Amino acid sequence: MFYAVYSTQATVAVAGFTFIAGIGGAYMGVGHMDLRQLLAALKPTQDYGAVMPPDPPPIEMRDAQ
Repeated sequence: MFYAVYSTQATVAVAGFTFIAGIGGAYMGVGHMDLRQLLAALKPTQDYGAVMPPDPPPIEMRDAQ
């Protein structure tokens, strides 16, 4: 790439930069999809409450006798 730019071979330089941009875009796109799947997996769903134990009954405050 450096030599193509240094020796003014524009066609080779443009092809090289396009290749680098394509590889970088694919890498970031896959990483973005992985992040979206991770966040979707961590989000609670409707049936999440069925796995959790029920809340304990409230404590009643009474006067001492």
